[in-house]
Amino acid sequence: MPDPAVSDDAVAWDPEAVVQRSQAYYRFILSYAYQLRTTIPEHLARSVTELQAALKHQPDDVFLLSELARLQLRQGELDAALKAAQAAVEHDSKHHPAYLLLGRIHSRLQNYDASQEALNQALKLRPDDEDAYLDLSTLLAKTERQKEAVNTLQRLLKMQPDSLRGLYALGRLQAERGNYDEAAALLQRALKKRPRFEQAMRILGTVYELQKRHDEAIEVYEKLIKRNPYHKMARYRLAELYIRQRALDKALAVYRTLAQMEPQNIQYRLRIGLIHLEQKAYTQALEVFREVAEAAPDNADAYYYMALTYEETEDYEDALKALDKA
Repeated sequence: MPDPAVSDDAVAWDPEAVVQRSQAYYRFILSYAYQLRTTIPEHLARSVTELQAALKHQPDDVFLLSELARLQLRQGELDAALKAAQAAVEHDSKHHPAYLLLGRIHSRLQNYDASQEALNQALKLRPDDEDAYLDLSTLLAKTERQKEAVNTLQRLLKMQPDSLRGLYALGRLQAERGNYDEAAALLQRALKKRPRFEQAMRILGTVYELQKRHDEAIEVYEKLIKRNPYHKMARYRLAELYIRQRALDKALAVYRTLAQMEPQNIQYRLRIGLIHLEQKAYTQALEVFREVAEAAPDNADAYYYMALTYEETEDYEDALKALDKA
């Protein structure tokens, strides 16, 4: 929105216009102040209220209309957001932010053709807009047009080869399509730009697993855990890879950490018991399975694994008793 202290020739000598612009600016500043405290819904609602008050003074201001649409979209007020964004483009058919918002709003409303049309218009107005390319690729993938989504992201990367979000989005999409070599190369480029990019590390680890590149997958997951010690998925995948490589002590250590992080997760405790069973540490295995059975009496797996352990120790009577409870 223009600075109220700097008016164009059309309004410079119109006192009423200057007052209206000043009041609108004041309301916008109030709205922005409330946006800075949007950890609770009431602040976001107050921000919307102040923007609506600003628009009473400047009803044709496309910047204010777009800001209102953006906040209403955040609130989930999709019909109101759509109305504000449409008003913005009616007042200025070349206002790029409004088309970007229209694309997102229509997508949320599942008006996919209208969403694509708006995003294409945003790209026509600003051919290098990263957000528009990413939104369009997401829309195309959502509507099962993955090949078009890939082409859209490739267009973005042709113009902006170092687009971190573009590299990640295309890498993830190629992984979903089963193009693992392309996915790995793209994700590696993303991580070269931002070595601590957790989402890229997670997907790259999965890609390496699917390619049977287990050592590289382990390296990625270990780095991810070093970056984020609370990343349970990375710990779980790392433990499973250790088991695959027969590094049972390492797997056991990881699962014990997971069980401490999430004590209510029975599966982690069962995996600990199974590792003990694989190591022929039958006493420890039975102790784990009994604890699980006591905590979750309806868990058939605990009794079944208990029976297997008893069989290994040639205690067939207790094995049959455990099987009866499985």
